[in-house]
Amino acid sequence: MKKEKKYSEAEDSFKNYMKEKHPELKITKKGLPDFMVLTQNDEIVGFVEVKRVNLSDVLRREQRIFRNFCKKRRIPYQIWSPNMAKKEWKKRIKYHKVFTEQTTNWSL
Repeated sequence: MKKEKKYSEAEDSFKNYMKEKHPELKITKKGLPDFMVLTQNDEIVGFVEVKRVNLSDVLRREQRIFRNFCKKRRIPYQIWSPNMAKKEWKKRIKYHKVFTEQTTNWSL
């Protein structure tokens, strides 16, 4: 039970981060991935997987499958953690985040 609470706190932190830094965007909570990021016109911007601490948190099998699905189709996908929000998010870590020339302007 304690583990679930930590994930919930991390996800709450992400929701608050998005509200504060990107009020022009909406997010959904649907499970896998953790969030879908949308414009106010319901156009998909990308997907976000939230981790409690940092990028070194291990992705579950299903999360890796979805990450690879996005990568192969050039769909914007990011891993986010509360600790990362305090750092310069624009520094890309190729292994975990997929950006194309068309989506380089999408960065949390």
